[in-house]
Amino acid sequence: RGADPPHSAHRMSEEGAAAPSAAPAEAEPMDQDAPAEGSDAHADASGPGAGGSASAGDGGGDALDPEEMIDPIVDGAKLVEIEEMGFPRARAYRALALSGTTTVEGAVNWIIEHSEDADIDEPPPKVRRGDVEKAKKPKMSKEEAKAHAKTMVEDARIRREKEEREANKARAIAMREGGKEMARAKRELDEAERKRSLIERQRAKEEEERAREKIRKKIAQDKAERRVAMGLPAELTPEELEKERQEERRKAEEKAKQRAAFVPVKPAQRLIELRELARAMKKSTPDEAAFKTCCNTLLKLLGNVARSPEEDKFRVVKLGNAAIQKRIVAVTNGVEFLVGSGFERGADEGGEEVLTMERQAINMELINGAGEILQNALTNPMFGVL
Repeated sequence: RGADPPHSAHRMSEEGAAAPSAAPAEAEPMDQDAPAEGSDAHADASGPGAGGSASAGDGGGDALDPEEMIDPIVDGAKLVEIEEMGFPRARAYRALALSGTTTVEGAVNWIIEHSEDADIDEPPPKVRRGDVEKAKKPKMSKEEAKAHAKTMVEDARIRREKEEREANKARAIAMREGGKEMARAKRELDEAERKRSLIERQRAKEEEERAREKIRKKIAQDKAERRVAMGLPAELTPEELEKERQEERRKAEEKAKQRAAFVPVKPAQRLIELRELARAMKKSTPDEAAFKTCCNTLLKLLGNVARSPEEDKFRVVKLGNAAIQKRIVAVTNGVEFLVGSGFERGADEGGEEVLTMERQAINMELINGAGEILQNALTNPMFGVL
């Protein structure tokens, strides 16, 4: 039997159990179920009626109730060893049960630390049989321990991979949200820039209108001063006003007729012809620098017309000019490219050969297409090769 904690001697005698003794020799009968000395296990000792709490199921072979409250079970050999040191059995039993250690040294230290406790010699609280059985679970073999360790490593790997996936998902969500925020900010900036540009254009338009009005007033004032200097009234007479109105109407009608008579030529076929001219121009010009100079000059001339179609000087190319002679005339199909872009051959008042383009003959689609062909010829190394 296991060691009995010290209740009262007369109660224990009434129950028919032997009173606890501090002598080691008398503790041996309580460890009668323990294996022989030197075996792999020690006997366990419990409180009052040690082993008796389990005896209820030992005789009849019934299953033990895991919820049953029993006295704690301690190592009987360690209990005897502590008793041999001179400590009461009840105190040694309580120390082994409550110290949370499995060594004699730990139990003795617990006794010393709790020597002033009023219940130092009282029995320890009972415990659930299921907890005791779980604590007595046999140790795993080497193979079982290895398999258990492998399982724990695999579980840790799975858990780590899951955490990494969740972290990657969180980062992806954060990146998407950040991208949305950047796109929203860009839209807001673009909208603000658009509004600012509209305001600037409106302000420029108003300033231009004020400047024109100022110029009109200045012209009217100068005209009035000239009339006064000529001995005429400062204000126009009704006849003169009517004559001016008729002249303005005539000019407006003439412009309207010019616009109605001008039908833009669809440039599809013309652009094909220009592309062929540019290819022939590159093939016939072995000097790459001369070809690029010609293309850049043609781009500049066409660009001037596109940017300032009202400027007469940009719509006239003097072929007798030394720079034009060197850069365009000297290159095969250089002049022909300008003619295909809308210029017409002619001569000025001095008889010098020139290329001109009438204002109403300007075809922006054709000019822009010609510019794209020239740009491609400059940047595409395979242009004219195939």
